[in-house]
Amino acid sequence: MSLFKKSRMKYSPRYVIYLAVTKYLKKEQIACLNYDLEHSQVKKTAHFLKVVERYFDIEILKDRPIIWQDVWLYYHLKHELKSILSNTEWIQKYEKEIIEPKNIAFNDVFSSYQLLGIA
Repeated sequence: MSLFKKSRMKYSPRYVIYLAVTKYLKKEQIACLNYDLEHSQVKKTAHFLKVVERYFDIEILKDRPIIWQDVWLYYHLKHELKSILSNTEWIQKYEKEIIEPKNIAFNDVFSSYQLLGIA
């Protein structure tokens, strides 16, 4: 029995991982990562992760997370992706509790700026 409600994700797991990883990288590293992702065969998650791991040590999510919930992504990458029956419970929880609230807040601020004629 699962502690998490099964649901579809609004964003792809790769996008959620990308957003989390780029919090740790410098602008130049992000530019290189983006270039490699654009010019690599990243059709499978394993290929995507190989490119990401060129620029980012996944262990940082566990050992020195910027926010404590980054450990959920570590668990997803190290355990859920390697199981035969891949499960997305931790990444779904991360998306729901971290990514979606930030996007909602960003959209609210952007909408306010538009109403004020700033944006």
